[in-house]
Amino acid sequence: MKDKFTIEIRRYLINRIIDETIDKRLTKYNYFIRLDSDKAEIMGCEPLENPVTHFEKQVVQACSFRMKASLELSLALKLIKDEIHPVLLHGNHEWMHLFGATRFGRVYRRLPKPLQTCIIGLTLKSQKIIKTTTKYKWLAGLVSFFMLAAKVWQSGAIDKAWIGISAASGLLFLWLLSFWR
Repeated sequence: MKDKFTIEIRRYLINRIIDETIDKRLTKYNYFIRLDSDKAEIMGCEPLENPVTHFEKQVVQACSFRMKASLELSLALKLIKDEIHPVLLHGNHEWMHLFGATRFGRVYRRLPKPLQTCIIGLTLKSQKIIKTTTKYKWLAGLVSFFMLAAKVWQSGAIDKAWIGISAASGLLFLWLLSFWR
């Protein structure tokens, strides 16, 4: 089994997803079935239909995670989009959700492999940075407040008591917001 979910595996999956969307065969419900023939390429071994051991179950779980993560990444990169198409099923006129390739998705598919890999790598790193900064934005706000408070206090424009009251009220508000989640 391929232990690491590398950028090359993501690139392969995203290209397969774009190919399936160009052929108008991929929906958010059948992507797992449509990419079924690629499981050996994704995992390095064939996941079993009825896993018994922990290792087999881990392989199946990792395979489904990789497929879902690649689909979400292709949606985040705006390579594909969800479209509604009219279809005729058994004499009934219905609407069906299908993924369609965007203009950028078609251009991306024709790009050389190193450039595709670079786009995916930059996107993954930027997502990680955004997630980290979002997680610790309160800390950045607190540091920013104390830096501003020190500068204002040093200039003598505001009394120490007002800075203390402002900091205490900000921390109290932050503490109350933590209960809301």
